[in-house]
Amino acid sequence: MSDDILQARRITPVEAGRAYQLVSMFHPDVSKAQWTRYLRSYAGKDGRRGLVVLEDARGCVHAIFAFCVLRSLRDEATLQITELATARLPGSVPTRALMRFANALAAELGLPSVLLDLEPVSIATFDDRSLARTGYALDRVTLRANSAG
Repeated sequence: MSDDILQARRITPVEAGRAYQLVSMFHPDVSKAQWTRYLRSYAGKDGRRGLVVLEDARGCVHAIFAFCVLRSLRDEATLQITELATARLPGSVPTRALMRFANALAAELGLPSVLLDLEPVSIATFDDRSLARTGYALDRVTLRANSAG
C-alpha cells in the first residue's frame, strides 16, 4: 500500500459539514446542530486554527481533525492536531498521511514541535521503530477521567 492513498488537506468549516456522517458514526451523541456550532469556532482567518481531512482520490473523507497552535507556560509554540473522527483503515497509511501534513503545517507556521492527540487505536499499528523513522516518539500520556465517576 502506498502512502499516497490518502491525502491530508485543510478545509473550511463549510466543507467540514460534509464530514458529519463520519463524525456521527464516531460520536453518535453529537447532533448536527452541535457539529455546526463546533465548526463555527474554527472559522478564524489567521491560519493558526483549522480543520483537516484525510481523503482518498474520490474525495471520500476517511478522517477529520482539528488543529490549533498552543503556547506553553514557557511561551513555546506547538502545533496540536486532535482527532475528531476516523474511519479505521488497516495499516499505518492514515497516520502517515497525518504526520506528513502535520510536519508540513508546522514548518509553514514556523513551529518547532507537533502534538498529535489521537485515539490509541490510531497508532496501534505503529511500533517504536516506525515512529522513530517518521520523527515521532512517545512523549506524554494523556489521562482523562469522567468527573461523574
